[in-house]
Amino acid sequence: MEIDLDHFTRNAQDHLARRVKVSGSQIYVGQYLNKVLINAEDEAKQMGDEYVSVEHLFLTLLKYPNQAMKEIFKEYGITRERFLQALSVSCPERPRTIRF
Repeated sequence: MEIDLDHFTRNAQDHLARRVKVSGSQIYVGQYLNKVLINAEDEAKQMGDEYVSVEHLFLTLLKYPNQAMKEIFKEYGITRERFLQALSVSCPERPRTIRF
C-alpha cells in the first residue's frame, strides 16, 4: 500500500480536530472504544497471537470504522485484504491467513 504519509497524516488530523471535545476530570472508555478493544483481542486470537498489537487494532478499525474512518479508508483504498498483504510484506514471519 503506497500512501502519501504526509497527506494521510494531515487528513487524519483534520478529522480528529472536527470531533466533539469532551471536558471533565473523569476519563472513561466509551462504548465504541470498548468494542474496538474487545474485537482487537479476538483478532489477536484468530491470528494466533498472545497479545493485542497495533495491527489487531487497525484490523478491528477496518471492520468497525466510524464515518470519518470510512471516508479515509475509502479515499486511500485501504481494505482488510490490502492491509494484510502489506503486513505480510513488511513482516514475512506473519502468516498470510487468519485461523478461524
